[in-house]
Amino acid sequence: MTEAGRTFGTPAYMSPEQIRAADLEAEVGPATDVYALCATYYELFTNTRLYDHDTENMETIKTLKLAGQRPVKPQLSAKGLPWELETILMGGLEPDLGDRYRAMEDLKRDIDHYLADEPIEYRRPSLWRRARLGYRRNRTVANLVGVFLLVAVAGTTFYIVQITESEKRTAHELAAARIEQGSKDCSAGRRGRGLQTLLRAYQTVDTDDPISGSARRLIGAWSRSIGLPLVHDDTVVAVAISQDGGRALCLTASHRARLWDARNARPIGEPLTHAAPKGVAPSAPQENWYDQAPPETGVRSIVLSGNGKRAVTHGGGWTRLWDGDTGKPVGAPLDHEGVQAITVSRDSAIVVTGGEDKTARIWSGRTGKLLGTLDHGSAVISVAASDDGRRIVTGCREGGARLWHRESGTSVDLKLEGYVDRVAISGDGLLAVCRGSGGVGLIDAQSGTVKLISWSGLQKREPGDTVPKAPDSIGISRDGTTFLLRDGDHVQLFDAKSQKPRGTRMRGTLAAIADGAFVVTGSEDGDARFWDGSTGRQLGVPIVYQRAVRAIAISAGTVAIGEDNLVRLWDAREARPASAPDDIRRMQLKTQYGRYNPGSLVVALSANGAHAIGGVLEWNSWARRNVRAAFAWDVATGKIGNTVRRGYTKRHRFGVMQDQRFVAVGVSDDGQTVIFSEENWTAWIWNIKAGKWSPQLKHREHIGVVAISRDGSVAITGSHDATAKAWKGSTGEQIGKPWKHGGPVLAVAINADGSRAITGSSDGTARIWEARTGKALFELKHLRAVVRVGISADGTRAVTRSGPEVQVWNARTGRPEGRPHHHPVRHSEYNPRLPPAKQKAFGGVVALSPDGATLFTARQKYYRLWDVATGEPLGPSVGSSYWVADLVVTADHAISADLGLQVVRRAPPRPARDDPKRLRLSIETRTGLHWKEGLIARLTHAEWWSRRRALDRLGGPCDVVR
Repeated sequence: MTEAGRTFGTPAYMSPEQIRAADLEAEVGPATDVYALCATYYELFTNTRLYDHDTENMETIKTLKLAGQRPVKPQLSAKGLPWELETILMGGLEPDLGDRYRAMEDLKRDIDHYLADEPIEYRRPSLWRRARLGYRRNRTVANLVGVFLLVAVAGTTFYIVQITESEKRTAHELAAARIEQGSKDCSAGRRGRGLQTLLRAYQTVDTDDPISGSARRLIGAWSRSIGLPLVHDDTVVAVAISQDGGRALCLTASHRARLWDARNARPIGEPLTHAAPKGVAPSAPQENWYDQAPPETGVRSIVLSGNGKRAVTHGGGWTRLWDGDTGKPVGAPLDHEGVQAITVSRDSAIVVTGGEDKTARIWSGRTGKLLGTLDHGSAVISVAASDDGRRIVTGCREGGARLWHRESGTSVDLKLEGYVDRVAISGDGLLAVCRGSGGVGLIDAQSGTVKLISWSGLQKREPGDTVPKAPDSIGISRDGTTFLLRDGDHVQLFDAKSQKPRGTRMRGTLAAIADGAFVVTGSEDGDARFWDGSTGRQLGVPIVYQRAVRAIAISAGTVAIGEDNLVRLWDAREARPASAPDDIRRMQLKTQYGRYNPGSLVVALSANGAHAIGGVLEWNSWARRNVRAAFAWDVATGKIGNTVRRGYTKRHRFGVMQDQRFVAVGVSDDGQTVIFSEENWTAWIWNIKAGKWSPQLKHREHIGVVAISRDGSVAITGSHDATAKAWKGSTGEQIGKPWKHGGPVLAVAINADGSRAITGSSDGTARIWEARTGKALFELKHLRAVVRVGISADGTRAVTRSGPEVQVWNARTGRPEGRPHHHPVRHSEYNPRLPPAKQKAFGGVVALSPDGATLFTARQKYYRLWDVATGEPLGPSVGSSYWVADLVVTADHAISADLGLQVVRRAPPRPARDDPKRLRLSIETRTGLHWKEGLIARLTHAEWWSRRRALDRLGGPCDVVR
């Protein structure tokens, strides 16, 4: 037995309360035994003692325990000791009884929990620790659940990825369908609807989808082909435009007039209204004017001065003069009752009105004050004035027509019978034309004489008509050289000097003329056409509208065409939008003997468009023979740099003269190495700088096609002997063996560095070759003869034309890219009866851009750009004045050379900017349409103008990039 008050035991294993046993209040009990047991376990698990018995005496150990010092954590000595064991040991060695296990049962319970992989009760483990313990207790079930969760997560992820990819594919297919439909609408003339559909295609896919770029390319291309819009709330029934193209004045069916700045398509001021002054009653409207107009505000007719400084409107019994720069009224209303006709001089100096009161009145264009009155015997129903206002022509309802000299106040009776309801006068006032019940009269303003014009070839006469029917409308050019008559849907130009018809009849129910060299017509079937006034030949392709063309006006440089609620502005001379001019270089071919045969001309361009090369038969009148002349142009200056002649034509053995013409030509980028083929089955390489010709490049039959690399190192010839050959550009030495086909070789092309070439044959195949080894890489099969081929500069893409189809190919794999581009064919693709000059132009020309993304095709007088990725056209067909002989596409320009000895540069359409909001506003303001509840609806003027201002705040339109 231990005596009370005395300490008994080993201090290293004694609890603090056991050491204080001398203190009667010390609590020695079951917890003391827990401490001793955990101290023993501590040494077993860590292989270290709680206290070093060898270096520390008993008194020191007692002092440390009584001070409440805890032992070192077991983890420092026993790495990897489970957290539960460490917690149990430290819980049994706590100096404070309140923190220690109270009894052995508590210690045993936590040890049992540990052994059963259950959470201990002394201290709750973390959520992660409890999860691990749960996994140990239910390893099999947990593994199954884990596998199930893993499969579920993987399946869900796969499903989400598949759904995302499916959505992208669906969006891609929908965008492709919309691109196809939008392109069809644009090609059919429904360009507003087509651009809206292309916009929806762009909005359908993400920007990382390649078709998004194609949609932007198409939008940029077709936006260039649509004129600047002037949007109204109602159908436009009349339009006037100033001679400088700076101002436009439009009238709608609701009798509202509006002034526009025609250069940037912005309205000027508010609509021109006719509110009557207080206390003044407007005069009654006339029977032959619009009866539907409100008498107070309705506008029935409009006139615009040539310089755009003054506009005149009439309606509701009032005639108002307006400032063309501000849209505000000038002076008081013009006090003339029953106005029937109005005109303004080009310089805005005077305004002339004709009325039912049998007078024509002259007003100041600057102030609106009355300057004079011209008395007539009957109502004045038509008036016209020269540019300076010195000569005035008036037509009456019953008294014919009169010519007035304003400065002298004298007049000349033109002695025309019946009514004269149409008059027109040239800008210089020397020539006028009148239309009335007596026919058409041409007036010499200096002498006052009238010549009646016979136009029976134009007019439509009904059975039983004895008197020629008057034409529907007349017009005269500002320079007075040409006048125009229209009857129904036929338009005829006449030479003012000889009074004879000029050119052929033109088609149109509306017509306008400018300076005698240009005419525009419109028809109710919705197309507008541009014509050469000297020949009557149509220029370019028609502009097709969705609805009838109801208004046309023309100035020296701009045409305004009204369709539905829109007026669009176009370039007057090139039949294209006013903001897209072409850069034209016209070549002058001056031969040594002064004459050459245009039918023998062949032309080719270098790949960079900097040089042109041509060959022609030149007539030598002294020798009475033709000479083959080859010449080089510098496109930048339009000048001929070098010319060489190849000798006279030869006499056939039967005594028949035989012209040995140039058949095909090719030129390197520096313009110094040229290859020609001739009709005598030979070809030559001409080094311009050295002035040397290579030896003959021979085939067994006719050499119809040639090509040369951009650096001039390799040349290719194709012959009807079913072979093509490669030649060194420097020496003319043949490279390798002939490249064989099963029929005549009709087309050849070579890439920039001369490493790859492509040939096309009548055997229905095209082949891609390694040019320097002659190895055939791929055979591209077709159903018809391959008549045209092309290859990109890097040799990665090729293009072939066979029959009506043009196909782009991957030159690395020999597989087609996209669907074929279709071109209608009216005749045989290869016609040996055509002269060499038209042989290539007739069958069509194809070219690829350097990056292979854009295809350029031409046939006869029309050419077009295509997007290779979608197979859709990049804008409408563009007409040329002459047959297109060759074309190239550079990074910045599409360049064509024609048989009219001119080179045309056109900037290829660039993609619209990738800015969704700005692009949407750009398309809506350009087309005057928007999507509303899933349908395409027209914009009102207010809606259009609000979008236009919002677009200006964002930086301007982004659908057309120049």
